[in-house]
Amino acid sequence: SALIQGGSNTYDEIRYLGYCEITLGLIAALFPGYGLLAWAMGFGVLHIVYGAIMYNKYDK
Repeated sequence: SALIQGGSNTYDEIRYLGYCEITLGLIAALFPGYGLLAWAMGFGVLHIVYGAIMYNKYDK
């Protein structure tokens, strides 16, 4: 994933976001009827949590 590769050149937290996205994608592959929910979790919840972590760690 691009997030995992980008984590080596930027913040380490980006790598963890990539791992979470891949894990969520694999879970979504097991439950194809919940694709929209997985999409909302990946691009919604995970990025909000990631943003909150980055804000508290670097911008606060």
